[in-house]
Amino acid sequence: DITFGGSGVLKINGSYGSGIRCGGGISLNGGTITVNAVGHGIKGGPVSITDGNVTLTAGKNGIYSQEEDKGEVVISGGKITVDSSEDCISSAEGITVTGGTVTLFSEEGEGFSAVEEPNIEGGKVDFFRKTENAA
Repeated sequence: DITFGGSGVLKINGSYGSGIRCGGGISLNGGTITVNAVGHGIKGGPVSITDGNVTLTAGKNGIYSQEEDKGEVVISGGKITVDSSEDCISSAEGITVTGGTVTLFSEEGEGFSAVEEPNIEGGKVDFFRKTENAA
């Protein structure tokens, strides 16, 4: 498992694969975290975001949590912005948002992709489809 917290700044430029990858759980509990990755922005599971300013730019999925029995994604606070080519948040189980501000941009994917219907109990969620501007 890996946990990021505090009030610092973390910038990750992943020129190969995922920006943040862990075989276990990933918790983001504060600070400013910016990830630019050619693959997934965050890959692991379960994924929990409770606070912080998280910006993910990904060539694949923004958050990819596809491990069976530990693929849940829970967002309870913070400001999360995902700009992805594929799904913004992809889960093998469920996606729950109880707080925070979640802004999602995708070229070809969905805002949320999960086995279970996403559970939005609170916070603010916006999803935008990126399109090319007409000349």
